[in-house]
Amino acid sequence: MMRWLSFLLFLLFASCTSKKNQKTTDDHFFPVASFLKSQVAAVDSSLNGIVKVLTVYGLSDTQFIKREEFRIYAQDFLTLPDLSSDNLSDNYIETKLYDEELKTVVLNYTPKDQNAEIRRQEVLIKPNDQGADEVQSIYTEQVLESGDSTVQKRLTWHVDERFEIVTIVQEENAPEQIKILRLNWKPHL
Repeated sequence: MMRWLSFLLFLLFASCTSKKNQKTTDDHFFPVASFLKSQVAAVDSSLNGIVKVLTVYGLSDTQFIKREEFRIYAQDFLTLPDLSSDNLSDNYIETKLYDEELKTVVLNYTPKDQNAEIRRQEVLIKPNDQGADEVQSIYTEQVLESGDSTVQKRLTWHVDERFEIVTIVQEENAPEQIKILRLNWKPHL
């Protein structure tokens, strides 16, 4: 009888341990912040030309920028809050789905508090047969409020290719201002 009781206690303990381990592996969010830092480092070390297109009030200006300037323009991506960190991951819900038409996995992060700074983050990943899945893009909606103005940023990073930042500034009793910044570093053949 004592052996039977010991065996049941062992199974109960093993069951609790495996559930605990399963929960921790399921709770890991995609590390967007570190991924973007590696992308910026790759551009820093590449020899590709970098083209900047800035659109303000519907007028666009295109120019090449120096490699040293790239990090300055990418700063909005580098300073995004890290949703995978221990202090933020509990505040967001991750949903995973597979888009059959695009053959892409979509990781979507939404805040539990609708007034959070990061309102949405989406990572598109293209699985491949060799197990080396490819991140395609990262999209983030960020809202910053200060006094009587709101700044909304829509940041899209297209992996190994380009990024775009749409900044919408809304001040009380004033028309909204929209600025679009695009940087492209993928060589076109």
